[in-house]
Amino acid sequence: MIDILLPYLRDDAPRALPPFQLFLKSQATFIRERYNRLYVAQGHESKAVRLLRYILQNVDMDFMSRQTSNYDRYLHHLRYIKHSLDDIFDRVARGRGYHNFFVKSDKVEEFILPIEDINTIVNLPLDTNDWEVWKKVRPVRLWDHDSEEFTINLLNDQLHFTRNFEPTEVLILIDVVALTMKYYIWLTYQRDKEPAKELAEYIPQQLFLHKYVMCDLMWDNSNVWLINQLNKCLTTDLSLTSSLFDSNMLKTDSQWGWISLDSARGFGYLAKTFQEGNNNLRPEAILNSKILFGGSIGKRIEFTSKCLNLPLYQRYDYLAFLRDRKLFTLMLNIFKMRMDLPTTRSMLIHTKREYLRMLYRRPWNTCINVALKNQIEQEMKDLYLSI
Repeated sequence: MIDILLPYLRDDAPRALPPFQLFLKSQATFIRERYNRLYVAQGHESKAVRLLRYILQNVDMDFMSRQTSNYDRYLHHLRYIKHSLDDIFDRVARGRGYHNFFVKSDKVEEFILPIEDINTIVNLPLDTNDWEVWKKVRPVRLWDHDSEEFTINLLNDQLHFTRNFEPTEVLILIDVVALTMKYYIWLTYQRDKEPAKELAEYIPQQLFLHKYVMCDLMWDNSNVWLINQLNKCLTTDLSLTSSLFDSNMLKTDSQWGWISLDSARGFGYLAKTFQEGNNNLRPEAILNSKILFGGSIGKRIEFTSKCLNLPLYQRYDYLAFLRDRKLFTLMLNIFKMRMDLPTTRSMLIHTKREYLRMLYRRPWNTCINVALKNQIEQEMKDLYLSI
C-alpha cells in the first residue's frame, strides 16, 4: 500500500526543527542509558528467544562453514531452506496468532511475519565478514502497535506495558536470512572476543539474541511511539498542544517511561509548523527532516518498500495494510497541510484512484479473525473517505 505514495517522495533538503530535534536528543539520552544497562545483562529464555533459537537450530552451520563466501552460503543453502524457516512462525502458514512472545501480555495479539528475500544480495553486506558491519544488520523489527504509552521496559527480553495501556495488536517482522547470516558471522568472528566468555561458550545463541537482536527492540518501540504521537500532533488543535504533549500528561510507564521536559516545546513547535505554516510549508522537506530516532519519515517509507517486503500472495494483503497504515496516513496528512500545491492535488487524485482499486480486491477477506477482519474493513473504508 505504501508504494502508492512513493512517486511523490522526493529527495528535498530537510527542514530544521530545532526545538523538536532538541527533544529527540534529550529523549535519546534516557533510552541509551537503559539500553546500555540491558546490553551488558545475561538475557532471558523468553518465548521470543526460544522461537528465534529454534530458527537458528534448523540451519546447518557446518555446511555453511564449508562454503567459500557469504554469497555461496546464501545461494547453496539459505535460499533453499528459507520458506521452511518462515513456516516456523508465519501466521498465514501456521493459521494461528501469537501471545506473550515479544510483548508480556496474554491479551496482545502478535503478528509475527516473514520478510521476503527479494533483494537479499543487495540489502545484506554479503561481501564482508567484518562484525562491525554485520552488527548493524537488523533481522527482527517491532514495526507497529497501537498503544499510546511510552516505555523502554524490555525486562527478560519481553516488552512490558502498563496494564490498561497495552496495545491490542503488535506487528513483528523477521528476516530469517539476515538472522542466520548475522549469527554465523558472530559465531565465527566475534564469539571468542565477547567479554562474557562463559556465556559465549555455554549459551551462545541466547547471548547473541539478547545483545544483538532483542535489545534493539527498545529503539523500535520508541520510534513507533513517536509515529503515533506525530499522527496525533497533525490532528490536534494548536491551543491544546502544550497540555496534551506535556511530559506529565503523556502516558508513560511509571518506572521505565521517562519523558524529556522538552516534549511540550518540541511537539508544540512541530504542531505550529504543520498548522500555521501553510504558506511556506514544503511537505517533502518535513518528510526528509529528522523527526524519528532512526532518521526521517521519508527514509522509513523507502526502507519499508525496499527491505520489508511481505510474500506476494493475496492472503498477506491485509497484513501489508497493518504494516503500512500509520506511515501512509502520516505522509498523506503532511501533504494535505498544503492543499493549494499542484503536487498535493495530483497526489490525492492518484492515491484515491489506486487505493480504490485496492479496496475492490477486499484484502480483509483472507483474515480469519472476524473481529480484526471487520476492524480492517472499517479502517480501510474510513481512510478512503479521508483522502
